[in-house]
Amino acid sequence: MEVQMKKRCISAYVENQIGVLAKISGLFAGKNYNLDTLTVGETEDPTMSRMTIDLTCDDLTYEQIIKQLNRSVEVIKVIDFTDMRITKKRITIYQGQ
Repeated sequence: MEVQMKKRCISAYVENQIGVLAKISGLFAGKNYNLDTLTVGETEDPTMSRMTIDLTCDDLTYEQIIKQLNRSVEVIKVIDFTDMRITKKRITIYQGQ
């Protein structure tokens, strides 16, 4: 049976504290999961940040990732955007000399 890889998009609302980014990215690295993109930014609530994570993985790996994120004390909420119609914008900043 062939394992089907699929592009996924997760948004995780996390506590806005020092070390949370390192802990969450370490969770992925420790399990040898590769992220396509990781974007982190503040929310309207200064105590929370939003992590948007894009990755390509199979269903079993994805389920494990969601469970691990939900088990993390610093994670407030996890939303799966994989099958939702969303608009993503990529912004590139160039610095001229």
